Amino acid sequence: MINIFSQVIDLDLHAPDMELLRKLIDIHHPQGMDLIDERNLPNDEKGSQERVPLPKALEEWVKAMSRKYHDRRFVLALTRKVLERMGYFPRDPDDAPGPVYRGIH
Repeated sequence: MINIFSQVIDLDLHAPDMELLRKLIDIHHPQGMDLIDERNLPNDEKGSQERVPLPKALEEWVKAMSRKYHDRRFVLALTRKVLERMGYFPRDPDDAPGPVYRGIH
């Protein structure tokens, strides 16, 4: 379902959301933000059930988007799309931009 949402999200409509993430990155990660900070990975001794901590800027942004949109699946898809646009991971070849999102929101 996240992939379907991701396909129809038009990031031009979310420019203010992306700007908020850029501001949070500037505040919390002035040297640049890594999605995974190896210094904060859990030790194998502690067990693999522990979660990998998100960068502070991304954590705050996801919380803000959750308050704004009240839809967990949409926020996950938006996060994926925004991070993709910002170059944190490559674009999914199955994604195809479409006008559906404009009609919904």
